[in-house]
Amino acid sequence: IKKLFNESITIIDKMNKHYKKFNMKNNIFFESQNKISMTSLLTELNNFPSFKSNSKDSIHSEISKVNQKSSYKMIINQKVKCKIHFYFKNEDYSEDKLNENVERLSKIIYVFCNSFGNFQTEINNFNFRFLLIDFPRRLCLNNKQLSFDDLASLGLFNNSSGFTNVYKKEMVLSRNSGLTGLLIHELIHLLHLDFNFWEQNIKGFDFY
Repeated sequence: IKKLFNESITIIDKMNKHYKKFNMKNNIFFESQNKISMTSLLTELNNFPSFKSNSKDSIHSEISKVNQKSSYKMIINQKVKCKIHFYFKNEDYSEDKLNENVERLSKIIYVFCNSFGNFQTEINNFNFRFLLIDFPRRLCLNNKQLSFDDLASLGLFNNSSGFTNVYKKEMVLSRNSGLTGLLIHELIHLLHLDFNFWEQNIKGFDFY
């Protein structure tokens, strides 16, 4: 454990430097807030998450209540900028509550992209899309355990989920609970930290 910690010091120091450097006034710029229809919402989210049912207990029911989209431009550094979009039910988010989410999630993007972002072309003009709802979770129905096929047919969605498409420059993340961890998970894919880190040097870090 001591060896692992010692070898991680350069990474921790660099992330901490960018964490302290992040500033909402300098890095995040509000662009627009508009009403959004379900059809437009699903198009912008690349039809994710998918569903098969439109019952009142399904994921469809929660998505259909989303009626607002708020968009921001984010300056990661002098060469890289991106767009961040939040989709939510207007009655669930006061201005302060929305701003808390914007700052928390934007700071994670900023820290990771500046700490590990050797792939500037891929990150530049990227779209990060956050669906701020909670899906109904259910394991059983009438005392019967539900299979994955059952969950799909009922339109239930028991896990936080997201996807990253580096070619289209799109990341979609869903479900309030677990959103922070899910964003970090997808950033690891986007920045090639899952495989690339062990195959070649990352500028500014010791290779081990």
